[in-house]
Amino acid sequence: MAGARYLYRRRAAGTSAVDGYRRRPATYIDRFRDGYLPRLQHARLGAAPVWLQHVLLYEYRWLFDAQTRGSTYGAALDDGQRAEVLRVTRACLQYVDNAAIDGYNATPLGLETRFLLRALKGGDLPPAGPFVTRVRQDRVECRWMTVAGAPPPPIAPDAKRRVPDYFGQKHIVEWIAWLPRSAVDPRAAILPAGASLARWSPLSRQRSSLSWRARSIVRHARATWASRIGALRLVAALRTRDLWVIVPTGLPARTVAELTARARLHGRVLVTLPIAATASLGAISRRQVLTMLNAAVVISSAALAEKVAVSHPQGTHRRWLGVAILDRALGRAETASLESAAVDLIAATTLDLAATAIAPDSNLGYAPADVVTAAPEVVIASIEERLRTSTRRKRSPI
Repeated sequence: MAGARYLYRRRAAGTSAVDGYRRRPATYIDRFRDGYLPRLQHARLGAAPVWLQHVLLYEYRWLFDAQTRGSTYGAALDDGQRAEVLRVTRACLQYVDNAAIDGYNATPLGLETRFLLRALKGGDLPPAGPFVTRVRQDRVECRWMTVAGAPPPPIAPDAKRRVPDYFGQKHIVEWIAWLPRSAVDPRAAILPAGASLARWSPLSRQRSSLSWRARSIVRHARATWASRIGALRLVAALRTRDLWVIVPTGLPARTVAELTARARLHGRVLVTLPIAATASLGAISRRQVLTMLNAAVVISSAALAEKVAVSHPQGTHRRWLGVAILDRALGRAETASLESAAVDLIAATTLDLAATAIAPDSNLGYAPADVVTAAPEVVIASIEERLRTSTRRKRSPI
């Protein structure tokens, strides 16, 4: 046993205890209904201590954040169990102060989750936003959060309405609209490109002691590929990001060949980078690290977009333009996966698929300008146009 090594979540099949607990309904319901709720009710005889409220919010951070990723989405729950999750959550939140929700910063708690927790708790909520999530020359993409039933923002009466998929909740909605820069309040929060309201926290994470952070950095340096090739990462960071990458996994060979040929006509060379669809989400090779560090464009299937999005070194920011080929209808988990990948352009193979991506009731935050036909000449031309008009800023890590 002295030489034993603990390999955290290394099973590609996802059969470890950490991976498997998301497939058990008790994870979402029983431990909150039978564990936290009685203790909160007992503590309320005086006042629920702040530390207990923060422990509960810590749990909710992992519970709700997981619903924004296809790999951790609670697909094992049926509609009745999803409704029960929200009912138990609402009961627990009656013992949590609004100040605790707004001020929690032990871990990054996304703005979307904070807003939903406040809505489940009850009471009036002011609209949140606008938040600038993308910039394209003289136009910006703005997003707002409101409670369900509220009208769209006055500045954007035609904004797209998106209902974030947290266990089928209908309490909050997100409004999305492209507006001229001049129409947006200069005090509006500007998110890192590719960041979403589900992941972005309005508060910085609580600072730890220097010694603890120093030890964490050392452990991180030993454990990650990104740090093992730190010198190469620095060299790559200084190079021009000019690689066009295509991930052939899940795409028909004919599609890959046609896109490659069309890109060649535009003077571009598509670099092929296979990524196993069954590999664990965090598994990346040295080749993937170096390729992604120098990518300007990455094309992949929509179903694989999330795996592609995280195929960059930990601690770095991805700055490529993401393109997803949508060739079939997506389920709930796959839709969450595509939304979390922060794809910039969707190429749909049929008009019906294109319509589902921009439908008013779609959980995807895409406007008609973000969706094109999957014809190779249209895809390549659209990418070129995006590269000319987009203001590329650092993307936040997923």
